[in-house]
Amino acid sequence: MKDFFDVLAFHEKFDLPRAAKSAPMPTGAFEFRKGFLGEELREHEVAAGRGNLVQAVDGLIDFVYVVYGTAWFIGVRRDRYGFEWPRFDTVAFERLT
Repeated sequence: MKDFFDVLAFHEKFDLPRAAKSAPMPTGAFEFRKGFLGEELREHEVAAGRGNLVQAVDGLIDFVYVVYGTAWFIGVRRDRYGFEWPRFDTVAFERLT
């Protein structure tokens, strides 16, 4: 999960906003983040459609960066994330089986 912690370090360095405690995102902020995620996914889709692997991967990395930044925004903490991930991963896996 080093990549997650790298994104959190970026957000800390630039003092980007986050919730005082873990909480759902306000509607306006959610709409902004949703648009941001869509933009990165479209970047990947266009690049993949053109056969440009480098740009396609860049779009995916940007997408993940925004996802992790969204976790920061809603108050996911460094010290708790490692304990939360296995639980979420298990729940997601159980949905598939």
